[in-house]
Amino acid sequence: MDGAATRPLERDKFDGLFLADVLRVYDVYRDSRDPTVGTGTQVPVNDPLLSVSAMAAVT
Repeated sequence: MDGAATRPLERDKFDGLFLADVLRVYDVYRDSRDPTVGTGTQVPVNDPLLSVSAMAAVT
């Protein structure tokens, strides 16, 4: 991460950034996980710790 997403937040004095982590693939639409997986919505489900570490390194 080169800071392109984090430096503007720091410059504009944002107090926080919310990064959602999802424990599983959504399966409520049409009672199936297929639409979610097929469109890449919330997939892959990542732990935000890697992104947070990278953002901290450039700010």
